[in-house]
Amino acid sequence: MHLGRFSVTAIDVSAHDTAAHVRVTLSFHAEGHEPWTTAGVSSDLNQAALMAIIDGFHYWLQKPQSDSS
Repeated sequence: MHLGRFSVTAIDVSAHDTAAHVRVTLSFHAEGHEPWTTAGVSSDLNQAALMAIIDGFHYWLQKPQSDSS
């Protein structure tokens, strides 16, 4: 499994009374499998990235593995 694309998008930046949030989108790929994408949203960039990474690993661990992986 490999991390492919990593993107960060600021959302709610016009809200002056609350903290802006960021959405981190990650794409993963593995030989012999379709790529998959996860996202994490938080007011903290590191927290959003960690959520997306953990979700990607959880997905990988739960999906059926072929004999070649």
